[in-house]
Amino acid sequence: MALHQLDTENADRDISSLVTVLTDSPAVSGVLIGLIKLGDGVKDLDGTGGDFSLVITVGGQTVQPSPQTVTFSTAVRGMIWTTPFPIVAGDEVIMRVLSPNAADTDVDCTAYLYDTTYAQPDAIAGAASGIAIVGSEMVVPDTQKVDVNTLKTKALTVGAAVTINASVGAATIVPTNTQFEARSMPTADYVVVGDTIAGVTTVGSVSGAVGSVAGNVDGLVSGTVAGKTPAEAGDAMTLAADSIKKVTYDESTAWPLLSADTGASQVARVGADGDTLETLSDQMDGTATPAQVNEQVLDVLNVDTFAEPGDEAPAATTTLVNKISYCFKFLRNKIETTATKTHVYNDAGANKDQTATISDDGTTFTRGKFGAGE
Repeated sequence: MALHQLDTENADRDISSLVTVLTDSPAVSGVLIGLIKLGDGVKDLDGTGGDFSLVITVGGQTVQPSPQTVTFSTAVRGMIWTTPFPIVAGDEVIMRVLSPNAADTDVDCTAYLYDTTYAQPDAIAGAASGIAIVGSEMVVPDTQKVDVNTLKTKALTVGAAVTINASVGAATIVPTNTQFEARSMPTADYVVVGDTIAGVTTVGSVSGAVGSVAGNVDGLVSGTVAGKTPAEAGDAMTLAADSIKKVTYDESTAWPLLSADTGASQVARVGADGDTLETLSDQMDGTATPAQVNEQVLDVLNVDTFAEPGDEAPAATTTLVNKISYCFKFLRNKIETTATKTHVYNDAGANKDQTATISDDGTTFTRGKFGAGE
């Protein structure tokens, strides 16, 4: 059964503090599930990851466990799928989310509320709607179909427009050709072994001999047809002379494959690495154009942003992004120098992120390597 969507809300939100992303009061009781998508490709998460929290209240009561905690990777777009929770009709459902990252102040949030039990009928013996119970009496609406075995063995209450043939329940029921073609019924209800069925235009399968067939036979024929035995896989076959020879082809319009492909008969073959024309074509379709590569490079340079390095020792071997970020950080942030040390602060100016020792003997000033802050 498919999920039934009750509500959805979308907005750009500051999720660095606990914020409401959806409010709804379902009119029908059921078991619900919530889904929250964070980031839309433009207004995304900062990519730090960590433990995100989800808090759900129903009718003013907090759904447990609370908060529901989901650990995010460093992906900038993610989603939270809640555990199922029951509600009573009319209760207000509130879904709230919290990011552990202070930079997530403008994130596209789309929240959904689904009913997992929507439109599932009750199992009620004899009801005109709902799930039928095996062995119980049934109420049949005007448009409902009932199988023959039920008609034979169970008491029925039918709608005004339903007509039951007088032969229902009899030992033998003889259908019309149209009825036989339109339904898949137990054979014993309609045909006695040895009977002849005339006028039937479509037959699924036949076991036994068939005198004649006016029409097509789809599928496998086991046995003989007009005195001919059909070929089986692996059977030897006798071909007419010259039926398959190069000389029988007009090479101006048809080229046979030769053991040594040269000249006009040369064709593409599977390469040593298994590539075919199809796989090579698929690989070429997936190759980025120079314009697409240029677009992505410009996007990295002009659009993507990167957080400054934290409280850590700069590595000797690291990425170009980190190297540039350290240069910008040392250029932009607060730097404090004492008689023996130099400190580089974080963006907020509240923490010494990197520290280096310094000395001056009157001739030479020496600054040591920067390490983690003090």
